[in-house]
Amino acid sequence: MIGALAITFLIANSDRGLRERRWSVLLILLLFIEYAHGTITQADALLDKSQPKTFEATVLSKHFSGGKTTTRYLQVGPWGPQPEAKEVRVSRSLYNSIFRNGIVCIHLSDGALDVPWYYVSVCR
Repeated sequence: MIGALAITFLIANSDRGLRERRWSVLLILLLFIEYAHGTITQADALLDKSQPKTFEATVLSKHFSGGKTTTRYLQVGPWGPQPEAKEVRVSRSLYNSIFRNGIVCIHLSDGALDVPWYYVSVCR
């Protein structure tokens, strides 16, 4: 957030016309906040050296939402630290290969920045 504010401040100060269009400055700030969030999320996963803990979960249902892109979801039962059913986003290949009442493996990692993250796969 601080980095996004600093970059937006530098950009706004470098262009007098931009300072007069406050909505443009706000839009730039919002874009940089989203960029920073994505960067931190990626760093947390890519720099993570922890060994993931694997949990099995039962697929309760599946559905997808469409539009310009299609997003696929599985509703899975409780697993590990997740005490209740939860909807998880999955790849097309996983979605097509698993059926209701099937079992998936959820791999939970600690995260390099101590922000836990997980991914779902077919259990082997």
